[in-house]
Amino acid sequence: HGLQEHGVGVTASTILGWDFHTPENILADIDAFVALEPLFYQVTPLIPCPGTQLYRRLQEEGRFLPGQDWSFKQYQDDEVMERKNFARGELRRFYDLALEKLYQDNGPSQIRLARVALNGYLKFKDSDEPYLRARAEANADGARTLRLFLLACEELAPNERVAQKARDIEARCKAAFGEMDAGQQQ
Repeated sequence: HGLQEHGVGVTASTILGWDFHTPENILADIDAFVALEPLFYQVTPLIPCPGTQLYRRLQEEGRFLPGQDWSFKQYQDDEVMERKNFARGELRRFYDLALEKLYQDNGPSQIRLARVALNGYLKFKDSDEPYLRARAEANADGARTLRLFLLACEELAPNERVAQKARDIEARCKAAFGEMDAGQQQ
């Protein structure tokens, strides 16, 4: 959150299905990940890469399912190995849950992108450093462009909480940049 308050966008990734994950504790990891509010994200089941120490260990433990073609593995493929604490196919439910929570809690990325761009503009617009002022102006351009999506984000939001996030960013944009002109409104 500290980076995003300074206009720095964060892309985050998490892996589900580590040996320490259980159906009981994996939800806490998912909730912590969602709370990061990353601009963009990747949620994947654990799939070890051939040649790594983890791959060798799991191979020695006989945990790979037979017939795996490692020349083309998709990161969403959960049918690769026996999980320590999950039945075959059970992890997919948590993968889907993580993606659903990310959307239900944080909404579309345009809301987060607009917020971070606006934060960067407001944080550094009056800086004594020329580079930071230039970054602020670049962020202002981004915020003004992303502002155009906020009404759609509000109207199509999955719930009231996300709609309110869009309204809050629009109110901050209005305070920073004024009313949208006719072209922007169109």
